[in-house]
Amino acid sequence: MKTLVKAGLVINHNKIMENVNILIKDGKIRNITSENSYSDIDVDNIIDARDLWVFPGGIDSHTHLNDPGLTESEDYYTGTCSAAAGGITTVLDHPLTIPTTADKESFIEKKEEGKKKAIVDFALWAAALP
Repeated sequence: MKTLVKAGLVINHNKIMENVNILIKDGKIRNITSENSYSDIDVDNIIDARDLWVFPGGIDSHTHLNDPGLTESEDYYTGTCSAAAGGITTVLDHPLTIPTTADKESFIEKKEEGKKKAIVDFALWAAALP
């Protein structure tokens, strides 16, 4: 699948680039070029980004998704939906769960919950207990 993000504003190193096209193929950026470079390319989807900022998704390295065990406030699904709505594509979740993520078994349990419910990429912190 090919997607063309057309005519966006991009910050690249230390400058703002205007009218930038970004070609995405199979979920990966393949090329970044000037506005007229893809006038006749065959794509599945075109996103008009004129006057819009285009940037990669953010990473939130400090989340408390509370899954498993404390999900009355938030779980992998609700927390990652909120993250995605704010442009976050990866979360790193702290070990605040029941049980605390402090051994191999609880780490695997937490990872499996994330695989079932998370809608963005995730990684896990583990607790170091005495």
